[in-house]
Amino acid sequence: MDKWKNIKSNNDLDKIDLFFTGNKFEHLYISKVKNYNVIDSIRIFNEEVQYFVVKNKPQFIKEVIREISLCDDCIKIDTESNSFNYKLDVNNNVLSFLHSAFKLIELPK
Repeated sequence: MDKWKNIKSNNDLDKIDLFFTGNKFEHLYISKVKNYNVIDSIRIFNEEVQYFVVKNKPQFIKEVIREISLCDDCIKIDTESNSFNYKLDVNNNVLSFLHSAFKLIELPK
């Protein structure tokens, strides 16, 4: 498995879109923006009974998530062929909310 890391944190706050249906986690999009250009992003979404991850860097992937966790300020994702960490640049209130939101992700067994 390859291990990917996003760009180093620069203390700019990430842009986040988060969607729920009732108490079901549907979609999360996080982007790092510099001078109005997206320089890195990650998308986590539910499609039927599985969650997928989409990343564009270092190469485009769309894969089924096997394991996902939010440890401190880092999203850790394992798929069948990749494993990577995505460091978040968010304030403590947003981070606390994301920790609660991640508890709603139910991966198939």
